[in-house]
Amino acid sequence: MGYSARESISILEDIRKSGEIQSKKVHEAGSNLVKTHSFSNSNEACIIFEQVAIASMEVGDLDTANLCIEKLVAEFPDSLRINRLECMLCEAKGDYSAALEGYENILALDPANLLVYKRKIAILIAQKKYTAAIKALVSHLDNFPSDTESWIKLSQLYSSENM
Repeated sequence: MGYSARESISILEDIRKSGEIQSKKVHEAGSNLVKTHSFSNSNEACIIFEQVAIASMEVGDLDTANLCIEKLVAEFPDSLRINRLECMLCEAKGDYSAALEGYENILALDPANLLVYKRKIAILIAQKKYTAAIKALVSHLDNFPSDTESWIKLSQLYSSENM
């Protein structure tokens, strides 16, 4: 469905406010917007580019994700947050070694980056390296003991590995 720029921006904002994950709808509303619209508010543009990049990766449109990330890198070349998106794009392309290398670089600069630790664990799980994922989760939980989501994932992995 073709949305006007105003409709797309409104839809994306409503989805952000709701906190729901609606990757298909975000991609549908945002992919054409990021390709054709000139934003007068650079802060709004950055929020939308990040939102659409993540949704595009989740629905498999890596070209749109790449376009959004390129625009963000041009605006914020030294941002660890944008660097994490670049690593996520490597993951989406199946280039796990490049993603892991990028995540290690981020952690060297920001050792308390919870999202990056979780992305590294997600890669191990995607590669079916469950024993390594369990070890990484145990280490992660030593640093972030209140991370309920990681405790649940650890119990699921233990169960799947009959441990």
